[in-house]
Amino acid sequence: NPIALENYRKAFDIFLATNDSTSMSRLFNNLGVVYKNLESYDSARYYYLLSLKGKRQKNDEKGIASTLTNLGIVSFLENEYAAAENYFQQSIEIEEKLGNTEGIVRNLNNLAKIYFENERSEEAYRVAYRAYGLAKEMNTTLQINESSEILYQYFKQKNLHEKALEFYEIHAASSQSLSNEESARAIGRMESRLELSSQQNEIAALKREKELNELELSKKRILVISLTVILVLIITAVIVYFRFQKNKHELLKKILTSHVMELGLKVNQLSAKKNTVLNISFEDLNDKLITPISRREYEVLQQVFSKKTNREIAESLHVSLNTIKTHLKNLYDKLGVNNRTDAIELIMRKS
Repeated sequence: NPIALENYRKAFDIFLATNDSTSMSRLFNNLGVVYKNLESYDSARYYYLLSLKGKRQKNDEKGIASTLTNLGIVSFLENEYAAAENYFQQSIEIEEKLGNTEGIVRNLNNLAKIYFENERSEEAYRVAYRAYGLAKEMNTTLQINESSEILYQYFKQKNLHEKALEFYEIHAASSQSLSNEESARAIGRMESRLELSSQQNEIAALKREKELNELELSKKRILVISLTVILVLIITAVIVYFRFQKNKHELLKKILTSHVMELGLKVNQLSAKKNTVLNISFEDLNDKLITPISRREYEVLQQVFSKKTNREIAESLHVSLNTIKTHLKNLYDKLGVNNRTDAIELIMRKS
């Protein structure tokens, strides 16, 4: 949302001027959310990491757990399952220490989705069942809905039809409940708007009545108003107008200058990102690694440097998506990293 981004930029300037690091961390987290919704995952991860750094400096464990969850979600959306799992596990550890059951359940469901996506069905079942039990204790419809869907899929896969039907019905009921809750919230918002509108109409009527009364009084005073007062008012209005125009011009100039600088920075960043290539040979790279990589892993690494998605890499190398995921996992293990960004930075340092 361009409007949201513009407002966040203004807020950033204010927080920077006041050295408000706590608000800055929240701002970075909100920017991460905006870029995640825009599917700009690299930018989202960048701002989440800035937020995490600030929250760790403030020892804000609740905020740290929340931001770790957000990082896990971004990694999951980019199919970087090992990194996502690591973030969710870290968040769960903090939430357990804080005793925040809702946060634990949310991250357990996220983990279950990862396990199910990677055909680790038994782990998915174990984690989802724990999440379902905690969600029932809390009576949180949303988390019951998510965990019951995973359990339904698990029992369906195992051909355990009675259990699959049981969790299908739970999932359907919770979905209906969520729909009803949303409808109730919408009705409540509408009623609030109607009530506010009614109050505003009453206020407007009182204002009109007051204005009419004041107008009558003004008519009685017209004869005593001097030309000098009128002249002073005119002069004051002219001065205010010209000052306003001057300030407006200066403000627009500052905004345009800021946008030009920002666009230049973005162009440089995009240019740098576009020109990233793997400029070290297979043999030279293996000479610098503790654990050598295979020729096929080197080919996958070349595609990673080209900023291709897992699916695009699979199509380029004429293999399945799961094969690419396996190659990436092996690469991360051999390089000692958790995700693509860390892998690229490591190789560039060794080049």
